[in-house]
Amino acid sequence: MSEVYSFVAQTLADCGVPAKYSPIMEMAADEIFSNITKYAYEDDEDKNAKDAVIVGLTVKDGAIELRFGDRGIPFDPLSFSPADTVSGTDEREPGGLGIYLTRSAMDDARYAREGGRNVLTLVKFIGDKVGDKIEDKYRR
Repeated sequence: MSEVYSFVAQTLADCGVPAKYSPIMEMAADEIFSNITKYAYEDDEDKNAKDAVIVGLTVKDGAIELRFGDRGIPFDPLSFSPADTVSGTDEREPGGLGIYLTRSAMDDARYAREGGRNVLTLVKFIGDKVGDKIEDKYRR
């Protein structure tokens, strides 16, 4: 996970994105990456294969686009039932809060199954055009 944090933070800094966006994007990267590593491959030995998880980051036209791709079991996290944020912690079912927080922090989110991969794209609008940088990737 530290490599993903470094990748996200460094790419945002290289693009001149204001520092206030780093914690938001790092939280999203943490949630999505950890869910992929926990659930996407179950007991499949492919989880340690090259390109088992691809993280891409694009800063362009006033938006940060963070993408995750994996070859795990098909799963659309955007179709996941929203977390129960009303009931007390003792009363609600565990799970779903991280995806809920991630979606709440983003301005747009899209899922697709492309070429045998789950592809999740998270978008955060940052307003002004900031140094465009496209297709920096961290591969694991």
